[in-house]
Amino acid sequence: MKFYLLLPLYLLLNQNSFASVVSCELAEKKFQSRFEKLELEYQKYSKETFIKDNKPYWKTNTSANSNGKIAYLMHGFIGSPYEMKPIANLLYDAGFTVVNDLLPGHGVNGRISNHYDSAQWKTHMRESIELLKSCSANMSLVGFSTGGLLIHDYISSNPEFKPDAVVLYSPFYKAHLAFLAWVKDIAAWVTPTVAVAPLYMVSRYQDIQVAVKDTEHYMQNIPLTTATVIQKLGTEVYNKSDITSDIPVLLFVSENDQVLNDEVTISKLKKDFKNLKVTLFEKKRKIPHHLMVDSVRAVAGQVQKEGAEFIQQNAFTTQKLNK
Repeated sequence: MKFYLLLPLYLLLNQNSFASVVSCELAEKKFQSRFEKLELEYQKYSKETFIKDNKPYWKTNTSANSNGKIAYLMHGFIGSPYEMKPIANLLYDAGFTVVNDLLPGHGVNGRISNHYDSAQWKTHMRESIELLKSCSANMSLVGFSTGGLLIHDYISSNPEFKPDAVVLYSPFYKAHLAFLAWVKDIAAWVTPTVAVAPLYMVSRYQDIQVAVKDTEHYMQNIPLTTATVIQKLGTEVYNKSDITSDIPVLLFVSENDQVLNDEVTISKLKKDFKNLKVTLFEKKRKIPHHLMVDSVRAVAGQVQKEGAEFIQQNAFTTQKLNK
């Protein structure tokens, strides 16, 4: 048989697969192009350059165990994609294409962050998720702190959007009293940013210790305007009408967190997500806000592994239901 005669039939049967590959390649190029524009925009405010590990990335899974699914990750305040890299690597090894995004204003110093607000963050995340939708119908989301808050905001604003699963690490809605006191103290300095190291020496505030230890991947100047923006965004999302979604959500939070109010976080998520699973670390364990960062050795490996497993489990459950 002349195989070229079967080519039209082969192309017809595989047109969806080819279209998906083309869509993904185009989406990845747009994702990278948008970051390049952001880099140029940053130059208006500072000549500081990105460290490689602080840049966002789209890593298409072309391995033998690729499952055709996407995991989208967003970091938190004063952080960068680097802090989400361990769970991104676990998901990639499990067959996912991973998109580890950058919150505009982050990745370099805190002075740049003060030029961006929550409206720009929302627009950025919406554009990112729309790009991913053009690539695959099967998507999971992972967010830490402000990143988790923005993911919740996107879902509540787009009730038709049904990701396979969502993992939230310490999502911020309402500030802990210690955080409010800390912000009040540094606001009195009447400066757009406060250097991390001397601030920690004075305050011993536990939840900036991660930035003191890792000077390459966290802002070394905390943007005060941005801290206020996050508090307002948390209140806005908390006060939104309950959405009662059936999306599977896994929450990790600590009673010892001195950035957020853990009771408010759990209460809001229980109202909005009926398939919520909560892992709450007791106060006596002294687990800080950045519970999924490698430097928090007590539980980082555990919560990274359990988060990746939760996504795998629900992604493949969804796949079976959609067949």
